[in-house]
Amino acid sequence: MVWGCFAASGPGRLAVVNGTMNSAVYQKILKENVRPSVRDLKLKRTWVLQQDNDPKHTSKSTSEWLKKNKMKTLEWPSQSPDLNPIEMLWHDLKKAVKARKPSNVAELQQFCKDELINTFVFSQIDYCNALLPGVSKSTLNKLQYVQNSAARILTRSRDGRVRGPTGVLSERRGSFPFIDFRLLNTTAHSGEIGTKKKVKRLLSFQRYFHASRLLRGIIPQTSLHLLDEDYLGQAAHMLSKVGTWNFDIFLFDRLTNGNSLVTLLCHLFNSHGLIHHFQLDMVKLYRFLVMVQEDYHSQNPYHNAVHAADVTQAMHCYLKEPKLSRYLTPLDIFLGLMAAAAHDVDHPGVNQPFLIKTKHHLASLYQNVSVLENHHWRSTVGMLRESGLLSHLPMETTQDIEQQLGSLILATDISRQNEFLGHFKSHLDSNDLSLEDAEHRHFMLQIALKCADICNPCRVWEMSKQWSERVCEEFYRQGDLESKFDLEVSPLCNQQIDTIPGIQIGFMTYIVEPLFEEWSRFTDNSALSEAMMSHLRKNKARWRHLRHKQHHREDDSSSLSVNEGVEGGGP
Repeated sequence: MVWGCFAASGPGRLAVVNGTMNSAVYQKILKENVRPSVRDLKLKRTWVLQQDNDPKHTSKSTSEWLKKNKMKTLEWPSQSPDLNPIEMLWHDLKKAVKARKPSNVAELQQFCKDELINTFVFSQIDYCNALLPGVSKSTLNKLQYVQNSAARILTRSRDGRVRGPTGVLSERRGSFPFIDFRLLNTTAHSGEIGTKKKVKRLLSFQRYFHASRLLRGIIPQTSLHLLDEDYLGQAAHMLSKVGTWNFDIFLFDRLTNGNSLVTLLCHLFNSHGLIHHFQLDMVKLYRFLVMVQEDYHSQNPYHNAVHAADVTQAMHCYLKEPKLSRYLTPLDIFLGLMAAAAHDVDHPGVNQPFLIKTKHHLASLYQNVSVLENHHWRSTVGMLRESGLLSHLPMETTQDIEQQLGSLILATDISRQNEFLGHFKSHLDSNDLSLEDAEHRHFMLQIALKCADICNPCRVWEMSKQWSERVCEEFYRQGDLESKFDLEVSPLCNQQIDTIPGIQIGFMTYIVEPLFEEWSRFTDNSALSEAMMSHLRKNKARWRHLRHKQHHREDDSSSLSVNEGVEGGGP
């Protein structure tokens, strides 16, 4: 038997009872767990204890004990298991235990302790959702507090990372953003998504992890009215121009409260007609997209969800190129956007050579071949299956989608750059690209994804510079980590030697320019290609100017040091 307690801010301590529970045992549990839980949860002095009407709880001796120990109690309400928070918590915990089937008492006890936080979060969010219809604004705000507390607790508990001896992330169990579920009005609506049943389903964190303001733009505007209309208006205005090359992903991420990837993908899936074509379940789609976004590491300066959103937006622009778009099928577009969104999922913030030389388990798992890309792909497949997004499709179709996603994501391995560039040049020189052929279209999707992945130098200077600084910051962090553990510092990762201008000029010259020159040739120098090449040339010139100024300052500093040394040695 277990005893537990919780408040709106989280679950308290869990006590395991061996033997028979009676009033004396119950009082001992209260003594050892209630006030420590109050301290753990940092409750105010006005806290009140509420317990159910079990005879052990309402006995004369227990009542006297509570009075003696100055514990204020709140009368237990009339029975309503469907809306009773403690009943919901124990019900869900029992279900979890039954599904787990622990083999012994010790395993049962440990599982209950481990599962309590998850059960608390899910049961409380469902409890809040059950109270939604018809509540006042003040009550709604209180429910929002409970919802956000639950999300905060789950983030703390699940956002743990297991670090190896070098401090590198070896596992990420996922984190969950706050839930903005404050629906001010749920009006009667004949549309499928607008029904109360659908709304409740969309808000069920227990089944679908997360629902938030990001459904706006997909749900009919007459059915749901959400808060933060100013931000909504600005974000919607930006989405109307999502196909333009100067799209500011950093601003968009701020307007969507850090949910740029989910918001963008929802919009693109809708605008491309993919939801209708593949008969996708909106809730499963949303669940999958949130899982992908949250499996990026926000502490990475570069390889994070904003980078994924930026690549996805670029991929959308490339899929619209006239030379390519007329041949693309809905499946091609689906694969292109999905691969762009997930191509760096769960990136640890270090490169493949680092994982290999530190004998990271991923390097061993994938035998030192495309280690990160294989991990990104396998993680994506795992989330696809967990979300059930494609479960309604034939198994052969699902397997084909998974394999093609793998082929696309694996193509982003920078060590294979010359391989793909050589094939691309060969096709263009021979003029043998037939985009009516599925294999050739898939190859061009690979090239498009490779371009999208490294397109930062082709953006306007303000965005390009910010991305350059971010990627170099990530390099330098790896270098610091290598120095800390007496490892050879990887190329481009030594902050004392490798400057941002130098890194960027080399990257543009040897990686970006050769690929984008061929892409321009493929598109017959389209307007987008000309714009990208123009930005690339201008940005390269600016980095050269900054490098020149940097060298000039270093020369001046060296001269000053020499002069000071001469003066110091004089008579």
